[in-house]
Amino acid sequence: MDIAEVWAAYMSVLQDRAPVTAASVRPPRPATDLEAAERATTPWTAELREFFSLHDGQHIPVGVDYHVGTLLPDLELLTLDGVHYEHQSHLEMLHSIEDLGEEWPAAIKTQRAGETAYKFLAPYVPFGRDGSTGSCYVDTRDGPQRGCVRFFAADAADEGQPAFDSLTDYLDSIRRSVQQGTQHSSLIPTVRDGALVLGLGLGLATTRRIAAAAGPATPISANRFSPVAGVGHRRPVGP
Repeated sequence: MDIAEVWAAYMSVLQDRAPVTAASVRPPRPATDLEAAERATTPWTAELREFFSLHDGQHIPVGVDYHVGTLLPDLELLTLDGVHYEHQSHLEMLHSIEDLGEEWPAAIKTQRAGETAYKFLAPYVPFGRDGSTGSCYVDTRDGPQRGCVRFFAADAADEGQPAFDSLTDYLDSIRRSVQQGTQHSSLIPTVRDGALVLGLGLGLATTRRIAAAAGPATPISANRFSPVAGVGHRRPVGP
């Protein structure tokens, strides 16, 4: 299935099982806004462009006594404005790479998609954010893994291997998790008052805020599988 088919399938699952979360999805913006967001960040992949032609992220209300949950595992699905904001904010988040050697900045320029730079790079396009400073992004650099999905955190930068080969694969894995009641990224899908919550993992602050407001939850299922991505360790330059 392509990204449009996977999105439609996932929305169908949400409308059936978590209608409040499904209703929080914002309608897509005009093509001109999509083009503007791409110009303001970096050239996007065709898949990412199509993905944001299907929606404009998620509306998360504030100052209310109800919750809408999240479509992604403890991550808010970004609007086009949110993509631009997170991209700029992450670029301004400084990570020291001096201990990696004088040649490391030049080495980064030769890297291909999926490789670790130990900092946020312009070709990274966030599409989901947690309740802190972390995000899920598409690596648009050239190479066989162009378009892969990776995770960024303030304390670990872009360490770790790509979590998924594509945005389509990532989204479909979430759909299967919700539909089958299996864990995703060590998070159990639950529904509270029509809202989907995949909690206790990335963006713990978000999970705690939602859980505190929501009260007890009924798990869809407690089946388990391994986390999709780990965090590596900083390695020195050279042999």
